[in-house]
Amino acid sequence: MEKSLITHSSSVCYKTCPRKYFYQYIMTIRKSVESTPLRIGKAVHLGLDLWAVGTDPQESITRAVASYEVLPEWANTEELVYQWMIEREKVARLLSGYFWRWGEVEEKIIQSERAFEVDLLNPDTGRPSSNYNLAGRIDKIIETAGKRLAIKEHKTCSEDISNDSDYWLRLRIDQQISQYMTAARRLGYDVETVIYDVIRKPTIGPLTIPLLDEDGLKIVVDESGERVYLDAKGKSEPKPRQSGDSKKGWSLQTRKQTPQEYGERLTDDIAIRPEYYYAQREIPRLNSDLEEFEYEAWDLQKQIQEAKKHNRWYRNTAACLKPYRCEYLDICHNSADLSQGVPSGYVQINVAHPELEEEED
Repeated sequence: MEKSLITHSSSVCYKTCPRKYFYQYIMTIRKSVESTPLRIGKAVHLGLDLWAVGTDPQESITRAVASYEVLPEWANTEELVYQWMIEREKVARLLSGYFWRWGEVEEKIIQSERAFEVDLLNPDTGRPSSNYNLAGRIDKIIETAGKRLAIKEHKTCSEDISNDSDYWLRLRIDQQISQYMTAARRLGYDVETVIYDVIRKPTIGPLTIPLLDEDGLKIVVDESGERVYLDAKGKSEPKPRQSGDSKKGWSLQTRKQTPQEYGERLTDDIAIRPEYYYAQREIPRLNSDLEEFEYEAWDLQKQIQEAKKHNRWYRNTAACLKPYRCEYLDICHNSADLSQGVPSGYVQINVAHPELEEEED
């Protein structure tokens, strides 16, 4: 009998809400439109992987953003097309900044995007589970400049990654690190530590820019749509001398930054404060941490198996809206009958863990 898999993502999902786990990993239902954070994360990961295996930085960026050359079906308005192209710029500029920031770091890539599936062992008896294996995909196995073998885990996030932020405090107890170190050692890699490599997504968005006339003055129109010119006191004049504040009924004419202009501004911001966007830190693991993980994974698989046996997938309503709106809320609150087909806005995929599938080059 083929065993089910426990990945870090699926274990977090079950601990967050068993009903969400049921929709995502038992029924394999996903949103038909991939979320923006997921798209950005996947594209950045692709660029990092290409660079790791020796692809030229610019070529890595070009291939990472290639999917943005085709508009998705949902980008059916001018505003949505604009957002799509801004997203492309974010991916390209983050990768360019990353290669600039860490291009001189000395490390040897042993493995990149290493998928694994290993036995889930009973920590008391050493016997494997008859129902589950541990699985995942390790971003990198590297040899550091100090000749130590390490796991390198890439993440894109929206959180504060400064030195004293809670982001790093949480990682000291994050079980993904323990799972990957356990798996790497089972695969024969005597890894000593984990290097967490984080890219923070931009918080700056496109600016609204005033339109200027031929003399470099801001363009203002009155209620009738006619152009007016303002002196320093805000009074109209036949000839412009300088721009002024809008009066009642008058409006300043503006435009949005183009995607290219936004990208250049983001690159400038990255150059000024690279530590805001990029951080790397070693996250150690003790043998006691790995032992705790093995007990937790063993207990978790028993809970999931019990839920399967009795078809009881309880809801955690505290997770419906925090830290973000659950993607299954629309079908969960109606207790949708999935035997009648996949609800609108969702699709059913062929595999429970698509992140483990080999991507086509």
